[in-house]
Amino acid sequence: MGYAPADKPKIVLAIIIEEGLHGSTAAKVATKLMERYLKTKLTMNAVPTD
Repeated sequence: MGYAPADKPKIVLAIIIEEGLHGSTAAKVATKLMERYLKTKLTMNAVPTD
């Protein structure tokens, strides 16, 4: 489980990977999902909505 960004969370994830062996596998997936979400969110906020 994790959330980002640390100071004002915008996304919370809980990742379960069946037969994933250990948490580092899920951590890699969670990191990529959070990065993509936050990058998309920042890009959308930068676009004027006039």
